[in-house]
Amino acid sequence: MGVLNQILGSLGIENQRWIQDERLAMLCCVIPTVWAGMGPGCLIYLAALKGIPDELYEAADVDGANFWDKIRCIVLPYLKALI
Repeated sequence: MGVLNQILGSLGIENQRWIQDERLAMLCCVIPTVWAGMGPGCLIYLAALKGIPDELYEAADVDGANFWDKIRCIVLPYLKALI
């Protein structure tokens, strides 16, 4: 019963008892909650990343820093308050 079970059935997987099974019922609650919380969190991190001045990345390029050096020495200190 349900759209997801129809999709699984068309793939040859037997129907699931989403609400009756304890493990599946917990997943049915946890996954949407995590999914709903990801959007605002991503926006906050994106705003913080956009707040890092481009001059710091340019200076790191001049100094010969690689990608991981930039992450460790520029990005992580700026995002320390969020992490």
